[in-house]
Amino acid sequence: MAGPQGPAIFFCNGAVAVAGRKRKARELRVSETGGEWKAFWADGADGRTRAATSPELRSFWADLFARSFEGRTQARMLDIATGPGILIEHALAYAADQADRFALHAVGSDLSEHAGAKALRSSDEGRVNFVVADAAQPPFPESTFDLVASQFGVEYAGLDAVMAAAVHVAPGGRLALVMHLAGGDIEDYCRACADLLGQVKTTGVFACAYALLDQARDVLDGKEHDRDRAQALEQEFVAARDQLLRSMHAASQEAMAVTPFLARMLNDLNQLCARRYAYAPPDALSWVQHQEREVEVYRRRMQSMLEAAQTPEDLGALQTRLEASGFDSVRYDKVVSASHGNAFAWHLEAVRPG
Repeated sequence: MAGPQGPAIFFCNGAVAVAGRKRKARELRVSETGGEWKAFWADGADGRTRAATSPELRSFWADLFARSFEGRTQARMLDIATGPGILIEHALAYAADQADRFALHAVGSDLSEHAGAKALRSSDEGRVNFVVADAAQPPFPESTFDLVASQFGVEYAGLDAVMAAAVHVAPGGRLALVMHLAGGDIEDYCRACADLLGQVKTTGVFACAYALLDQARDVLDGKEHDRDRAQALEQEFVAARDQLLRSMHAASQEAMAVTPFLARMLNDLNQLCARRYAYAPPDALSWVQHQEREVEVYRRRMQSMLEAAQTPEDLGALQTRLEASGFDSVRYDKVVSASHGNAFAWHLEAVRPG
């Protein structure tokens, strides 16, 4: 691993880019899952959600860093599934306050190189490296890091990935995680959004749009314009569109975040179908296919968050496994919002004896 002044490193497709140069490296097996998140970061998403940047989590990490790095003059930290690098930012802010007596080197890992690029842009590259890697198989030596951490990340790869992460904690080091909570506010939000996005397929609005594009292509290809068929297809599209609009209007407060996205999509789709003879059929078809993929990727992202949510039984089983692997002081609790008193995440800590 590079030292405190090392360059940013990207492991991607079997090559390592170091300060603009490329050289061969062993190929890392990156999981085929997580495509919805790769697309999310590739599209330039910010990723700084209200929960991820909440005062409650900022306070938790500030306290955690103080306890983890107390008495150290330098430390190595690994942030798994780093996303936009929020956790690394918090750690570097702590280190900056202790700059006269403490130095931190951080490594972030994520399935997406786009997430890593975002994390590096917001960090001090002299003290931060980034690795494209599967959270289930972190490509690091055992017992390497004084702190292995993750915020809303490692649990997407399953609880076995937590145990894989724990292997990299050095003696005297700490494992610290913030994970999705089953039955919490975030799960309620994700379920409402996933349900509403699922209504797009249920209503058949895209299927109706494809039928209209097929009809327009026939006309543009010189086939007889069957106006009765065209009118029937238009009525089917309007019925599907209006059904989706009713679902959007009836959606719960938790699903309100997804309604602007659906409203823009539906408005554009409506205009395309109304003016379908004005577009080249391949271009119109490609646009609709892209919109359909966007909706499905969004729905899958919400679904993956639901599947990542952990129950009390999950955390109890994880505590047992960590203690069996030699960790001490394994504890977990819920993170509760100070503004409305509802729990929205778990936090877990475990210490490897020195």
